[in-house]
Amino acid sequence: LSSELEELYNNAKIEIDFATESFGSIYYEGDYSTAHSSFESCLSKYQSAMQTFGDTANSIKFRFRWETDIHQLRLRLDALPEVTHSIYD
Repeated sequence: LSSELEELYNNAKIEIDFATESFGSIYYEGDYSTAHSSFESCLSKYQSAMQTFGDTANSIKFRFRWETDIHQLRLRLDALPEVTHSIYD
């Protein structure tokens, strides 16, 4: 589970970096959308793992390992400017 989450986390981090770098370009809208999707996949895997572990020592270890990283990732995602004018309209 941890390796799957690690992969999803790293992917979301990369996609957020792409969106940050592409702000102001024609690629931003797609990168913004992909960053959000990637983060949601990561968050979903984390939440699923927490449910699987239940209220156990493994749950505490897993949460301790991932909670701050996922929170920091969410902050970076939330800092991305909203797409105000779609290039697809």
